[in-house]
Amino acid sequence: MGDINCVRTTEERISSDPPNLPALEAFNDAIANSDLHDLKTNGCYFTWTNKQEHGDRKWMRLDRVLVNSVWLTSFPDSFAEALTAGISDHSPLIVSLPSPVQKAPYSFKFLNCWSQDKLFLPLVHKEWAFPVHGCAMYKLMKHLHRLKNPLRQLHKDSYSGISDRVKKLQQRLHHCQLQLQQDPTNSHYITEEESACNDYCQIRNVELNIAYQGAKDLDIKMGDASTSYFFSKIAARRNYSNITKVLDLHGNLCTEAKDISDAFIDYYTSLLGFEEKVTDFDTQIMLNGHSLSGAESCNLLAPITPQEVKAALFSIDSNKSPGPDGYSAGFFKAAWEEIKDSFTSDVMDFFITGKLLKENYKFEGLGNATYEFLERDIRILVQAKSSQNIATLHSSNLICSAKQKSQGMEALSPSLRFHNLIVLKIPRHKHGI
Repeated sequence: MGDINCVRTTEERISSDPPNLPALEAFNDAIANSDLHDLKTNGCYFTWTNKQEHGDRKWMRLDRVLVNSVWLTSFPDSFAEALTAGISDHSPLIVSLPSPVQKAPYSFKFLNCWSQDKLFLPLVHKEWAFPVHGCAMYKLMKHLHRLKNPLRQLHKDSYSGISDRVKKLQQRLHHCQLQLQQDPTNSHYITEEESACNDYCQIRNVELNIAYQGAKDLDIKMGDASTSYFFSKIAARRNYSNITKVLDLHGNLCTEAKDISDAFIDYYTSLLGFEEKVTDFDTQIMLNGHSLSGAESCNLLAPITPQEVKAALFSIDSNKSPGPDGYSAGFFKAAWEEIKDSFTSDVMDFFITGKLLKENYKFEGLGNATYEFLERDIRILVQAKSSQNIATLHSSNLICSAKQKSQGMEALSPSLRFHNLIVLKIPRHKHGI
């Protein structure tokens, strides 16, 4: 913590002098090699100035707080604040260690490593064999909801405490190898070492897979970094994403967790909670632009095919963030042979009827707020870069917008998450704000 006398990026300086790129690169390498991360910092962005006249004034972010992964694990809600410099040329830094905030229970999230378990497909098959009556969309949603508890139990039985298990297996491997050093030709010790090595590699790969999925550092390929790197990335990202204070609609500074939450709800309610008349577009202007040919128009109206549904789904990276129900694209791809008929029927039924479920559905991890799936008119807008590829875009590049039928924003079904569009209804306060 203090004056490092070097910036990390060119954006951290305002100066007419050219940046020292070798020093910048060396500084970033030293931080990475030391497993250090910038602590989340509020307040002044630039922490040093030479206080010269306007034309010669320089600004740089030289003062910072660097912490390691142990700190981030021990004090996940900690943050720094850079105050105004006053008569000094450097901004004072204050590190705060707020009282731990009671976190909401972790919501369900599908881990890709589950799909490699020998029990995964039998669990999916058993659930999909369970009779559910209703439309295609309801049946898919019901199956996904019922499958969560078996998957949670699978995680508890085989994947809980994964880091501790890795350490124990590493110690076992170490012990076996020490025994071999004492008796290198002992066949029993050789067999034990081979077994211990296989068990360790298998469980360590699972740990790395979980860490990689959580870190989402797509610039790093599997195997290029240790699990400690990925877990430190997760801790750093969680610290950086913490919101420690915010101004509400009335300009009041909110620092308590509940006040911050209420400020966000009030803000987005004021944005999304009211209908607003919009100006109709000029059809004459539209006609003066490029128009689709008859064949192109027919392509836009062509029925969605099962092959297009599968192609759209499988084009999504398995490590992408899941939808509100916790299921990522990795689940649907891994269980495709078991669920393909149900999933495809759901999507195609939507494009045929243009309607979603009228169901109450509580998203896990969002408290007791209830979100409604309301029947609505759906407008499908297709964006194409050129007329040549219009015929192939009506499944993979869909943007769905819903006509409001009630106050507030409505919610699109989680079964449409592969279109990367989820809109949540924000309940209106009783006083109408």
